[in-house]
Amino acid sequence: MFTTAVLLHLPQATLRPERGEEDNNFPMFSAKLMLEPLTRELAKELGVDIHDHCFTRSGALRKEISRLQLRSKLPLHTLTIRMAHDVAPSAVLKGVQLTGITIATRGQETDQPTPGSKKQKKVGPPKTVLRLTVNALIDPAEREHRDFLCGRVGSSMFYTFTSETPGLPLDGGADRAPDPDDDAGDVLDEQRDLALKDQKKPRLKKGGGK
Repeated sequence: MFTTAVLLHLPQATLRPERGEEDNNFPMFSAKLMLEPLTRELAKELGVDIHDHCFTRSGALRKEISRLQLRSKLPLHTLTIRMAHDVAPSAVLKGVQLTGITIATRGQETDQPTPGSKKQKKVGPPKTVLRLTVNALIDPAEREHRDFLCGRVGSSMFYTFTSETPGLPLDGGADRAPDPDDDAGDVLDEQRDLALKDQKKPRLKKGGGK
Protein backbone atom coordinates (compact mmCIF):
# COMPACT_ATOMS: atom_id res chain seq x y z
CA MET A 1 0.00 0.00 0.00
CA PHE A 2 1.05 3.61 0.48
CA THR A 3 4.51 4.14 1.90
CA THR A 4 3.63 7.55 3.37
CA ALA A 5 0.73 8.92 5.41
CA VAL A 6 -2.15 9.88 3.11
CA LEU A 7 -5.25 11.98 3.71
CA LEU A 8 -8.28 9.71 3.28
CA HIS A 9 -12.00 10.32 3.73
CA LEU A 10 -14.15 7.80 5.62
CA PRO A 11 -17.61 8.14 4.03
CA GLN A 12 -19.18 5.04 5.57
CA ALA A 13 -18.71 2.08 7.89
CA THR A 14 -21.48 -0.51 7.99
CA LEU A 15 -21.82 -3.39 10.44
CA ARG A 16 -22.61 -6.58 8.56
CA PRO A 17 -22.35 -10.36 9.10
CA GLU A 18 -19.34 -12.24 7.77
CA ARG A 19 -18.98 -16.01 7.49
CA GLY A 20 -16.39 -17.64 9.73
CA GLU A 21 -14.42 -20.89 9.58
CA GLU A 22 -17.31 -23.04 10.81
CA ASP A 23 -19.89 -21.35 8.55
CA ASN A 24 -21.15 -19.30 11.47
CA ASN A 25 -21.77 -15.59 11.03
CA PHE A 26 -20.24 -12.83 13.14
CA PRO A 27 -20.31 -9.02 12.77
CA MET A 28 -17.61 -7.05 10.96
CA PHE A 29 -17.39 -3.39 10.01
CA SER A 30 -17.30 -2.92 6.24
CA ALA A 31 -15.59 0.43 5.70
CA LYS A 32 -14.69 2.57 2.70
CA LEU A 33 -11.70 4.91 2.54
CA MET A 34 -11.52 7.39 -0.33
CA LEU A 35 -8.79 9.55 -1.85
CA GLU A 36 -9.27 12.22 -4.52
CA PRO A 37 -7.29 13.06 -6.52
CA LEU A 38 -4.92 10.12 -6.80
CA THR A 39 -1.76 11.88 -7.95
CA ARG A 40 1.06 10.42 -9.98
CA GLU A 41 3.33 10.40 -6.90
CA LEU A 42 0.80 8.45 -4.81
CA ALA A 43 0.14 6.05 -7.70
CA LYS A 44 3.87 5.26 -7.70
CA GLU A 45 3.61 4.28 -4.04
CA LEU A 46 0.96 1.71 -4.97
CA GLY A 47 3.31 0.12 -7.48
CA VAL A 48 4.76 0.47 -10.97
CA ASP A 49 1.94 -1.54 -12.56
CA ILE A 50 -0.79 0.72 -11.19
CA HIS A 51 1.12 3.89 -12.05
CA ASP A 52 1.76 2.75 -15.63
CA HIS A 53 -1.88 1.85 -16.18
CA CYS A 54 -3.01 5.29 -14.99
CA PHE A 55 -0.30 7.62 -16.28
CA THR A 56 1.93 7.88 -19.35
CA ARG A 57 5.71 8.05 -19.12
CA SER A 58 5.45 11.83 -19.45
CA GLY A 59 3.15 11.97 -16.42
CA ALA A 60 -0.14 12.66 -18.22
CA LEU A 61 -3.32 10.88 -17.18
CA ARG A 62 -4.18 8.23 -19.78
CA LYS A 63 -7.26 9.21 -21.77
CA GLU A 64 -8.30 5.56 -22.05
CA ILE A 65 -8.45 4.99 -18.30
CA SER A 66 -11.91 4.67 -16.77
CA ARG A 67 -11.88 2.08 -13.98
CA LEU A 68 -9.39 -0.35 -12.45
CA GLN A 69 -10.11 -2.93 -9.79
CA LEU A 70 -7.80 -5.02 -7.65
CA ARG A 71 -9.69 -7.80 -5.93
CA SER A 72 -6.92 -10.22 -5.06
CA LYS A 73 -5.97 -11.26 -1.55
CA LEU A 74 -4.12 -8.53 0.31
CA PRO A 75 -2.15 -9.01 3.53
CA LEU A 76 -3.59 -7.82 6.84
CA HIS A 77 -2.66 -4.25 7.68
CA THR A 78 -2.37 -2.04 10.73
CA LEU A 79 -3.86 1.42 10.15
CA THR A 80 -2.42 4.27 12.20
CA ILE A 81 -4.70 7.32 12.04
CA ARG A 82 -3.74 10.91 12.87
CA MET A 83 -5.42 14.30 12.63
CA ALA A 84 -2.14 15.70 11.21
CA HIS A 85 1.31 14.39 10.27
CA ASP A 86 3.04 15.63 13.43
CA VAL A 87 0.56 14.64 16.16
CA ALA A 88 0.02 11.50 18.23
CA PRO A 89 -2.21 8.81 16.69
CA SER A 90 -5.94 9.15 17.29
CA ALA A 91 -6.42 5.41 16.72
CA VAL A 92 -4.47 2.29 15.76
CA LEU A 93 -6.55 -0.39 14.03
CA LYS A 94 -4.88 -3.82 13.83
CA GLY A 95 -5.78 -6.82 11.71
CA VAL A 96 -7.56 -4.82 9.02
CA GLN A 97 -8.38 -6.88 5.93
CA LEU A 98 -8.16 -4.89 2.68
CA THR A 99 -10.71 -6.58 0.42
CA GLY A 100 -10.40 -4.47 -2.72
CA ILE A 101 -9.05 -1.31 -4.32
CA THR A 102 -10.84 0.63 -7.05
CA ILE A 103 -9.46 3.50 -9.14
CA ALA A 104 -11.97 5.41 -11.27
CA THR A 105 -11.98 8.65 -13.23
CA ARG A 106 -14.09 11.64 -12.26
CA GLY A 107 -14.71 14.82 -14.23
CA GLN A 108 -15.19 18.36 -12.99
CA GLU A 109 -18.88 19.29 -12.90
CA THR A 110 -20.37 22.55 -14.15
CA ASP A 111 -22.35 24.82 -11.84
CA GLN A 112 -26.07 24.22 -11.62
CA PRO A 113 -28.28 26.89 -13.27
CA THR A 114 -29.63 29.55 -10.94
CA PRO A 115 -33.40 30.16 -10.73
CA GLY A 116 -34.57 31.94 -13.90
CA SER A 117 -31.41 31.00 -15.77
CA LYS A 118 -31.59 28.80 -18.85
CA LYS A 119 -27.94 27.80 -19.07
CA GLN A 120 -25.37 26.40 -16.74
CA LYS A 121 -22.51 28.66 -15.78
CA LYS A 122 -19.31 27.68 -17.57
CA VAL A 123 -16.40 26.83 -15.32
CA GLY A 124 -13.84 25.99 -17.98
CA PRO A 125 -12.94 22.71 -19.63
CA PRO A 126 -13.72 19.59 -17.56
CA LYS A 127 -10.70 18.24 -15.72
CA THR A 128 -10.44 14.51 -15.20
CA VAL A 129 -9.00 13.25 -11.92
CA LEU A 130 -8.64 9.82 -10.34
CA ARG A 131 -10.53 8.71 -7.24
CA LEU A 132 -9.21 5.77 -5.22
CA THR A 133 -11.48 3.71 -2.98
CA VAL A 134 -10.16 1.15 -0.48
CA ASN A 135 -12.65 -1.40 0.89
CA ALA A 136 -11.78 -2.87 4.29
CA LEU A 137 -13.13 -5.25 6.91
CA ILE A 138 -12.50 -4.14 10.50
CA ASP A 139 -13.15 -6.26 13.59
CA PRO A 140 -15.61 -4.56 15.98
CA ALA A 141 -14.46 -6.73 18.90
CA GLU A 142 -11.76 -4.15 19.71
CA ARG A 143 -13.12 -1.15 21.59
CA GLU A 144 -10.69 1.23 19.86
CA HIS A 145 -12.04 0.04 16.52
CA ARG A 146 -15.65 0.63 17.55
CA ASP A 147 -14.96 4.05 19.04
CA PHE A 148 -13.11 5.21 15.95
CA LEU A 149 -15.64 3.96 13.40
CA CYS A 150 -18.65 5.24 15.30
CA GLY A 151 -17.14 8.67 15.91
CA ARG A 152 -15.18 9.39 12.72
CA VAL A 153 -17.52 8.47 9.86
CA GLY A 154 -17.66 11.43 7.50
CA SER A 155 -14.24 12.78 8.50
CA SER A 156 -10.88 13.00 6.72
CA MET A 157 -7.67 12.03 8.51
CA PHE A 158 -4.13 10.90 7.75
CA TYR A 159 -3.74 7.11 7.42
CA THR A 160 -0.51 5.12 7.57
CA PHE A 161 -0.66 1.54 6.23
CA THR A 162 1.68 -1.07 7.70
CA SER A 163 1.55 -4.62 6.38
CA GLU A 164 1.40 -7.26 9.11
CA THR A 165 3.07 -9.66 6.67
CA PRO A 166 6.17 -7.75 5.47
CA GLY A 167 7.46 -8.67 2.04
CA LEU A 168 4.14 -9.43 0.39
CA PRO A 169 3.34 -7.24 -2.63
CA LEU A 170 0.18 -5.18 -2.90
CA ASP A 171 -1.51 -7.69 -5.19
CA GLY A 172 -0.66 -10.74 -3.08
CA GLY A 173 1.73 -12.20 -5.64
CA ALA A 174 -0.47 -12.04 -8.72
CA ASP A 175 1.10 -11.97 -12.18
CA ARG A 176 2.27 -8.59 -13.40
CA ALA A 177 -0.19 -6.91 -15.77
CA PRO A 178 0.93 -6.27 -19.38
CA ASP A 179 2.74 -3.02 -20.04
CA PRO A 180 0.60 -0.35 -21.74
CA ASP A 181 1.78 0.83 -25.14
CA ASP A 182 2.37 4.59 -25.13
CA ASP A 183 2.38 4.71 -28.94
CA ALA A 184 -1.02 3.07 -29.32
CA GLY A 185 -4.04 5.25 -29.84
CA ASP A 186 -6.04 3.14 -27.44
CA VAL A 187 -4.80 0.93 -24.64
CA LEU A 188 -6.33 -2.52 -25.01
CA ASP A 189 -8.81 -3.61 -22.37
CA GLU A 190 -6.65 -6.54 -21.42
CA GLN A 191 -3.69 -4.19 -21.01
CA ARG A 192 -5.32 -1.67 -18.73
CA ASP A 193 -7.73 -3.90 -16.83
CA LEU A 194 -6.14 -4.92 -13.53
CA ALA A 195 -9.21 -6.86 -12.42
CA LEU A 196 -7.83 -10.20 -11.29
CA LYS A 197 -9.60 -13.54 -11.32
CA ASP A 198 -11.77 -13.98 -8.27
CA GLN A 199 -10.03 -15.98 -5.63
CA LYS A 200 -11.59 -17.76 -2.71
CA LYS A 201 -11.84 -15.29 0.17
CA PRO A 202 -9.83 -16.18 3.26
CA ARG A 203 -12.13 -17.28 6.02
CA LEU A 204 -12.07 -15.02 9.04
CA LYS A 205 -11.77 -16.49 12.49
CA LYS A 206 -14.62 -16.04 14.91
CA GLY A 207 -14.13 -12.96 17.00
CA GLY A 208 -11.67 -11.53 14.46
CA GLY A 209 -8.76 -13.70 15.55
CA LYS A 210 -5.47 -12.44 14.23
